[in-house]
Amino acid sequence: MTRDEFDADRRALRSRSPEELAGFVETLLLDSTTGVGDFARAFAAEDCDGAVQVIGRSISRWRVQHNHDTYHQADACAQRLDWTLEAIDRCVRPRDPPAALNLLVQFFEADEDLGQDDLEQIAGAYERAADLFWKVAKVCPAERVEVAVSRVLASDNSGYRSGLERRR
Repeated sequence: MTRDEFDADRRALRSRSPEELAGFVETLLLDSTTGVGDFARAFAAEDCDGAVQVIGRSISRWRVQHNHDTYHQADACAQRLDWTLEAIDRCVRPRDPPAALNLLVQFFEADEDLGQDDLEQIAGAYERAADLFWKVAKVCPAERVEVAVSRVLASDNSGYRSGLERRR
């Protein structure tokens, strides 16, 4: 998607009524394959704790669903990872950075289930996760961040966590 296309879509969405937008989000809630539904459920949660629960369940669920024997499956996996990061960034980070940090630790620990295929799409999602981790870390207590980083880096068997160390 180009920047112009994004801006056009943004203008179109902003011109819709609240009822139309609510209907659109309700449609997104039905998605169970790409992560869009999980993102919509996190967004629709009435409080931060609800969003944290939705995202945490989503991570637990996709941990056991990964099967990326083909490029298309790896792309779908990477898309789910990106939606999970987007949900953490938009729905949790602004309200509760320590909870966002905990979800990112859970996110990184889930890489053990992905294998060591070093697929470009999945590796890119983990690079974005490292960026988000350090963005969140800036507003969390230093000792909590150090515990989280140590925990994540102590068990890096996939190589997907290397971006976290490089940004340290």
